[in-house]
Amino acid sequence: MLTRNRNCALLVVMIVACALGTSALAGDAETVQADVRKIADAAYQRDVETTLAYTHPKILEIMGGPEGARKVMNDLFNQMGDIKMTLESMTFPDPPQFIAGAENEYVIVPTLSVVSVGGQKLRSVNFQFGSRPKGGSGWKYVEGSRVSPQLLAALFPDFPADHKLPEVARERM
Repeated sequence: MLTRNRNCALLVVMIVACALGTSALAGDAETVQADVRKIADAAYQRDVETTLAYTHPKILEIMGGPEGARKVMNDLFNQMGDIKMTLESMTFPDPPQFIAGAENEYVIVPTLSVVSVGGQKLRSVNFQFGSRPKGGSGWKYVEGSRVSPQLLAALFPDFPADHKLPEVARERM
C-alpha cells in the first residue's frame, strides 16, 4: 500500500513537473515568436532602432559597433524602399527549437514569409537564431540565412556543433 501511494505521488509529481515545464516552454515559444515578429515588422517599416535592439551584440561588433550597424541598416533599409520591398505575410511553420549550451541558451525560430519586391512575390523559408546567457532574460538574434556552422563555432562556441540548422530557401511565387 505504501509503495502504491509512493508510486501515485511520484506520478503526480512527474505530471505536474511536465505541465510546468511545458507551460514555461510555451511561454518562451510565444516570447521568441513575438520577438521575431517585432524584428520583421521593424525591418519592413525601416525601424533601425528596434532592429538594433534585437540584434545580437556580437553581430553589432562585426558591423563596426552600434554606429556602424546603424549606418549599414539605414543603407539596407533605403535599398529595400528603393525596390519597393514589403512583407506580405509571416508565419511560424514549426515550433521554436530550444538548445542548451554550457553557458548560453539558444533558440531557432523557423519562419515562412511572403515578400513582395516591385510586385513580384517571393516565398522565403528562413529562421532567426537567438541567444541569451543561461537563466537570463531577453533574447538577441542573428538572421538565419547568415548563420553557418563556422559562424556558430566562432561566435557561440558552446552551441552544440552537431545540431543541424534548418534549411533556408527562397523562391518566386
